[in-house]
Amino acid sequence: MKFEERRCTFCIHRLSRYIMKAISLYQLAPALALALLAAGCCRPFETPGSSTQEFAFRAGSTLVIVETQTWNIKKQLPQFREVVELTYNPSGTRLALSECARNDIVELETATYSEVAVPLESDRCPDKITYSPGGEDLAAGVLRRPFHVSGQHPLDTFVGDVKDLKYHPGGAIMAIATERNLQIWRVIPAYEKIHSFDNIRAQCLAYSIDGTRLYVGVETGCLVLDATRQYVPMTRFDMDPVTGITPDPRGYWLAVQQAKQVKIYRTPDLRLQHNLSFPQATKLVETVFSPDGATLAIGEQSQFIHFYRVAGWQKIHDYPFEGNLWCLAFRPDGVVRQPLVFVHGHSVPAGPVWFEASGNSSFADMLKLHPDIPVNAVFLQLPLHGNEYPENYTTGIAEHAQDMLALIEGGTDSRLGRHAGLINFPAYRANGRVAIVGYSQGGINSRYYVRRLMGSRAAYPITVSELILLATPNHGVGGVFSCGNDTQPDLALRQLCAGHTATVGSQNMGCNACGIFAPLLFRSNTGGEDSLLVQLNGHSFEQDCTPGFQLAAEAPFSKPGNPQGILYVNLYLPGNGDLVVGGATPSLDCMGRRQARMHAPDVHNRELNSLPGPSHEHFVHDPIVICTVLKVLHSHAMPPESNQVCSNIKRKKA
Repeated sequence: MKFEERRCTFCIHRLSRYIMKAISLYQLAPALALALLAAGCCRPFETPGSSTQEFAFRAGSTLVIVETQTWNIKKQLPQFREVVELTYNPSGTRLALSECARNDIVELETATYSEVAVPLESDRCPDKITYSPGGEDLAAGVLRRPFHVSGQHPLDTFVGDVKDLKYHPGGAIMAIATERNLQIWRVIPAYEKIHSFDNIRAQCLAYSIDGTRLYVGVETGCLVLDATRQYVPMTRFDMDPVTGITPDPRGYWLAVQQAKQVKIYRTPDLRLQHNLSFPQATKLVETVFSPDGATLAIGEQSQFIHFYRVAGWQKIHDYPFEGNLWCLAFRPDGVVRQPLVFVHGHSVPAGPVWFEASGNSSFADMLKLHPDIPVNAVFLQLPLHGNEYPENYTTGIAEHAQDMLALIEGGTDSRLGRHAGLINFPAYRANGRVAIVGYSQGGINSRYYVRRLMGSRAAYPITVSELILLATPNHGVGGVFSCGNDTQPDLALRQLCAGHTATVGSQNMGCNACGIFAPLLFRSNTGGEDSLLVQLNGHSFEQDCTPGFQLAAEAPFSKPGNPQGILYVNLYLPGNGDLVVGGATPSLDCMGRRQARMHAPDVHNRELNSLPGPSHEHFVHDPIVICTVLKVLHSHAMPPESNQVCSNIKRKKA
């Protein structure tokens, strides 16, 4: 039996077990929905597979280029005998290597791997090299010699012996670890050292893909510095010495290398997810992700480079070599990817919302199975609300939207952090837009950004390609649980309640028929809570109660009305099954607040059942919801309304 047939048989067998369990636990309807997924569990999207990837390594006295599809050697370059560092430019068209036999840096073009340039000639070995995010500069540290940058922004200056160096993904900042300290340099418009931390002796460095964090490996563990707030410490992991830090280029994971193990953390909250351990006699040299984030390569000092499939962290290949391994690098695939900004809801942080299955699945689980979807994930962590977070009671929707503005377009956020702006990063500049997935209040934060702030710091008015809303209170919340406290201290919740309380009476009167049960204003209102949703939607709550009411302005910049506009996708539970935000029609609030459906004709409103049971908190973890979002991101269009939406989508094995 072929591997793919065995995999499909295994997948369907495991699904059948869950179907039987679902029949006993959740009755027939959810079980049928799970059964519909079986048809597509064994196939990816029907698109061409990714091109063959290449990796380069130096072991012994030979530089070797290998194709990952066949594991065959594409090129051997024995003339480069003492290569200690490898780095590809962002487009993958050039490979730069530090050649200690010649004490210089050599650039090879990657079509034939022939030598095309020598950016640096020295009398000592350049042992740390890296390209700038735009590929216009090549930086190098040389032992006991000036720090050197060649290209459009040349530089020669003494900084100390360089242990590691990394460019901020925005390209205008560089972090340099020396034997004495950690230095932060401004590169553009002119070189200037802007921070120096003499108490940090870094061994290795890495920026997060959104540029908000600098990860620093030290002898006693790993530091995380806030790159938006003058590099103040955020957290610290105490562990054995860290020898390498590698972010997943798609934004989901962080690999932290030590002498004999690699720990995998999820990026939003840096919670440990997996530990890849090796025998005591092993010493690890380098850990790198493939450009599509689907594969993790771990090179040991002798014998093997180990390759793991990120989906499941299972080993897929051991590549043998002779001699000692010195360096390892994947060639970039040249795919232009788009930032995908995930915005969590009111009181649950990004990690649990997007990574934890909660009985079903998760966006992280499903997206790591699909490196063919050309997006890089950015998990925005906003201030949380609820009784556990009284420090955020004065923070509202406008402040959260300002945080989105700073992340996407650059500038200052609501907490005085400074961002370069995703659309300004060289990797994303050609596309110039982000996709947004907002869950619950995260959808309202996103809509506020689009209506009130989008384009205010950009060179063009529209910065969003798709706005995907999941169980979003598009017209507010109106239940006693959410709005029953007339002295509610939380500004964001008062705004979601439209500045009005709720009572048992207001929940039981018909829409626009409140009478004596009309909700009162919160006594704790500070001004504007009752108007935010009205201004966001462009109409009064009474019109929510009008059957068939439509208003294009409720979804500004929307396509197809604006051919270059935003694709709006709005997903929610059917039949007002969501007791928090409602569904297609107003219910359980005489003001008309509980209605998730949007009134704009361009919006793709769709009801989707949630498993294992209809609820607000389960909706974001439901496979059918996630499949629908994946299809939108893949095709930039709303898929046909069908229970087969998960066909041709891989699912995590049970």
